[in-house]
Amino acid sequence: MDTTASAAAGQSQKTSSQSSGLNSQGKLAEDFDTFLNILVTQLNNQDPLEPMKSQEFTNQLVQFSTVEQAIATNEKLDQMLQAQSGNRATQAVNYIGKEIVIDGNQVQLTGDGADFSYGLEEDADAVTIEITNADGEVVRTLQGDTGAGQHDVSWDGESTAGDELPEGVYNLQVYAVDGDEKTVNASIKTRGEVTGFEVRDEQIYFQVGDVEVPFEQVTAVYSSQQQTASAEET
Repeated sequence: MDTTASAAAGQSQKTSSQSSGLNSQGKLAEDFDTFLNILVTQLNNQDPLEPMKSQEFTNQLVQFSTVEQAIATNEKLDQMLQAQSGNRATQAVNYIGKEIVIDGNQVQLTGDGADFSYGLEEDADAVTIEITNADGEVVRTLQGDTGAGQHDVSWDGESTAGDELPEGVYNLQVYAVDGDEKTVNASIKTRGEVTGFEVRDEQIYFQVGDVEVPFEQVTAVYSSQQQTASAEET
């Protein structure tokens, strides 16, 4: 989705929320007017020998006042959330055209292949990287470096059989074990250029090729002119 559509979607969500708040206020006012009309009618037609107890309708007034305050509080919270979402959307615009580092296991394969990295918490005895397609089929298996730390991987886009695979999104999985066959914790990072974003359920999702990236998975940002320079930590 382009930024224009994203902005329209955000405005639609905001309008819907505001409309809901106005509907709540209108319904409350209507109910309160109805209550007052009934109360006045009861007072006008009460039996003088058995007058209506004041405590009864006083409690009703207090209940309506409590509901009114609760609705007002919810509307204030909605306004705060809308403002926060708007600020994040404004910030997200600045990411377009920049390269981001992603804490995730999906990679975009292009005609130039695909680059990603993985990190090991400690030394391993063996590291196997499995690349799967959208159907969950393993299309390529790679052997990786076993030292602790971060390791860069360049995949040429070929299958295990040497066939050129179609461009698109592929999933990565790193299996690392030590000499005792115990699992060594591994993490995966990918990177790519942000081409757009959308706001959905008050969350920001970046578009990197065909990969959708939640804002929270972005760990670093590079300007297009300084892709090998120091990253701005987010």
